[in-house]
Amino acid sequence: MIGFGTALVGITFYFIGYKVWLLGKEQGLITPSELIENRLPSQPLKLLFLAVMVIFTMPYLTLQQSVAVICSKI
Repeated sequence: MIGFGTALVGITFYFIGYKVWLLGKEQGLITPSELIENRLPSQPLKLLFLAVMVIFTMPYLTLQQSVAVICSKI
């Protein structure tokens, strides 16, 4: 089941990701929140999207540092 989800994400990115990349390159967009603001001109929506990205990225970054410290002690 997990492998199916991973494959689905990969296929979706193949079809949508290239178009998003082209749009970002044409408009000079760097972050996903800039893309949201460009497509739906709303500053509050951009800030909400940014907050959600930061909240869900922080545990991942913390885990990486924790594992790096553990691995450096080996």
